[in-house]
Amino acid sequence: MKKTLAFLLLSLVVGCGESHNSQIVKVKATAKVKAAAEANAEAWVSDPNDSNNVKIEAAIRWTIDKSIGELTKADLEKVTNLYLRSNQLTDVTGLEKLTQLTELDLSDNQLTELPKGLDKLTKLTILFIDGDQLTDVTGLEKLTQLTGLHLSNNQLTEVKGLEKLTQLTILELAHNQLTELPEGLEKLTQLTKLNLASNPDLTKAQIDQLKKALPNCGVSH
Repeated sequence: MKKTLAFLLLSLVVGCGESHNSQIVKVKATAKVKAAAEANAEAWVSDPNDSNNVKIEAAIRWTIDKSIGELTKADLEKVTNLYLRSNQLTDVTGLEKLTQLTELDLSDNQLTELPKGLDKLTKLTILFIDGDQLTDVTGLEKLTQLTGLHLSNNQLTEVKGLEKLTQLTILELAHNQLTELPEGLEKLTQLTKLNLASNPDLTKAQIDQLKKALPNCGVSH
């Protein structure tokens, strides 16, 4: 009788052990699948039918010197500078995956709105997005590490939130359609260059007042 009970207890312990081990294996497998899915989601998605996508991918490959193969999350994290000037881009979906970018040049394209997800590139210090067709730059205020912001030659009538970019040393707003000075510019005490040229509705009185508020900044008008 005692032997029978001992055998039953041993069977139960072994059975429970097997069940526990199975659960651990399942948890690890689930975590592995989840990690793989997240990595895939953060990898570059090629679309040969989208000319914007093709041009951006080519620039990424050139930057990291990888001509073939999948562009993984690790590959994208190697990109700290990306130059996409004069590519006739109308959309730059996917750039938000380049989370290590510090310098981005989107000048002289055909962008009509601020790229979605740009606010996720929180390490950006220099952004060129001049010579496009922007009418609104809401969202740029989240890029608080910016030291250089180039927005000339767009179609901006107002610019809000720039006062939050307190690290700016260069701000280019020439050749737009500003009717008033952007609110809070006087708070950007690190500015050394501010270009407001060819915004015909801005008055000399407004510019003179701004120069007094930013005595260490060269203001062009």
